[in-house]
Amino acid sequence: SARSSLSFRTERTARCREPIVRTTPRKFDFLDLIFYFITMADINFSDQNFEAEVLKSAEPVVVDFWAEWCTPCRIVSPIIEELAEEYKGKVKVGKLNVDENPSVSGQFNVMSIPSILIFKDGMPVKTIIGAQAKDNFKRAIDEVLSS
Repeated sequence: SARSSLSFRTERTARCREPIVRTTPRKFDFLDLIFYFITMADINFSDQNFEAEVLKSAEPVVVDFWAEWCTPCRIVSPIIEELAEEYKGKVKVGKLNVDENPSVSGQFNVMSIPSILIFKDGMPVKTIIGAQAKDNFKRAIDEVLSS
């Protein structure tokens, strides 16, 4: 029988690039549900749409490289959501799951997550690695907008 991806969690260790799949179903807690709906609210970039949505975009693009198993990514996710609302019409903001889209992650040498890359005219112009304060993200976006 087919297993729902929502009933199983994929985990990784810091040194291992291969996923370790937990074979027993787990119950979702409140934070899991909040995180699930937050990630559904953003634009989701993929290996298939990255060129059209990011590289050929007329406006600057903020891309959050993340993974479901990444705790710091869960910290950054609500901040990215807020930035998407605050910069609506000026900047495109979205997420790219590194586990599901390894091609783009490799193309831009994303080795740590969360990594937030800001693209302008099809090129990455700013990179922010790790969980940061919202002001740091805003400062980086404002610098790109003013350049």
